[in-house]
Amino acid sequence: MTDNTALLLIGYNRPELLLKRLTEIAEMEVRHVYIAIDGGKESHTTNMRRSLNEARSLLLDKTTLQIIHQKHNLGMSKHITKSISYAFKSHNSLIVVEDDIELNKYFFKNI
Repeated sequence: MTDNTALLLIGYNRPELLLKRLTEIAEMEVRHVYIAIDGGKESHTTNMRRSLNEARSLLLDKTTLQIIHQKHNLGMSKHITKSISYAFKSHNSLIVVEDDIELNKYFFKNI
């Protein structure tokens, strides 16, 4: 794995799962993180905004962080492919995880 490898976290409307994954990711040796949230009014709640703000405070000091929060619901297929394509514009290798997959602090290093 190179220093240019990024981690892409895919989510929708589960701020509690997003926070769990972000806490886990904050313990990893990862330099580039993307958070992609599919849109729709259900994903633009106060709890989701809080979770994304927490992401900034958890990760910004040690990683580059980009948050992709779609305005409209694209659906799973379009959301994932669009998010992956976006990340590949800046990175030649990418690890994609969904917000409901539990990670340990060695995940990124060992994958």
